[in-house]
Amino acid sequence: MTEAFNEQEQAKIAVTQVKAEKNPDYDTNPGNDTEDKVFLPGIGDVCNTYFDSNEERICGATDYAIAKGVVTYEKYMDDDYVAGVWWLRTPGAKVHTFADVVYDGYVIKDGVGVLLPNLGVRPMMWISYTFS
Repeated sequence: MTEAFNEQEQAKIAVTQVKAEKNPDYDTNPGNDTEDKVFLPGIGDVCNTYFDSNEERICGATDYAIAKGVVTYEKYMDDDYVAGVWWLRTPGAKVHTFADVVYDGYVIKDGVGVLLPNLGVRPMMWISYTFS
């Protein structure tokens, strides 16, 4: 994080209570709640809180992610981006799998294996800001 944000920016990133969210379709152990400054969204975040549709969940891969080999799908592409696949923090159907969001914004609840190295991330953080 020290390379991505300067000291003033880092000071504004709030420590957040991150809930270890169970998968609504499977009984996989979600682990423990954590306190983090940067974290991955869970199924509840992307399905119930921040996005209203699959279309809103489509996420363009950055040039950096593409250069590193992130999975993309050109069918979901426009002049500005090509859609990528990204991890969620919610566990999948089995141990060592996690739910993910695919090219068209659909949430895959049974998940993919954690050893699959070429999925993207769409990290979240809360910013503390005071108005003066």
